[in-house]
Amino acid sequence: MILRDAGLGAATDQAPIALVEGSVQSSEFAAVQAAVRAYYGSGARGSLNRIGRLVWHGAVAKTFKGWFFFPIVRRLMTPQSGSRFALNMLADLMKKSDGDVSVHLFDTDLIFMDTSSDVTFNQQAVKPICWYTVGMIQASIDWAIGEEISVDEIACRAMGAEACKFKVDI
Repeated sequence: MILRDAGLGAATDQAPIALVEGSVQSSEFAAVQAAVRAYYGSGARGSLNRIGRLVWHGAVAKTFKGWFFFPIVRRLMTPQSGSRFALNMLADLMKKSDGDVSVHLFDTDLIFMDTSSDVTFNQQAVKPICWYTVGMIQASIDWAIGEEISVDEIACRAMGAEACKFKVDI
């Protein structure tokens, strides 16, 4: 129903991993998220966050061949190095030719930055809307260090910022 309301009824036969593999256009991806926000209202945040988490787990299982050994390897890493490893993997999955996704360390803060941000394509908002991306970031860190962490979107392209920026609290 949400896909139909977003004008994307033909997309109902695509698997969710198609979103990560780039077979969905930015305009379609943003339209789906806008339809979810319109349909669920304040409940959209949790729904989109859970979808982001599920997509991360599907993507890591498909692209990272040693993913099932990683829980053993992560014991040798510090939380910060494991987090950076996971965020760099996520950035590589999200990179496109028209933008950049990167991880930065400022003092003790990890910043995940997305300058293309498909979530915000042709969207305007008064508050950050990248809950799907927040879910992917949270799932990647949980996968890497085995802990739930807090992620705050501190800048959003839908609000006029040059990039969506996420502060990761480790």
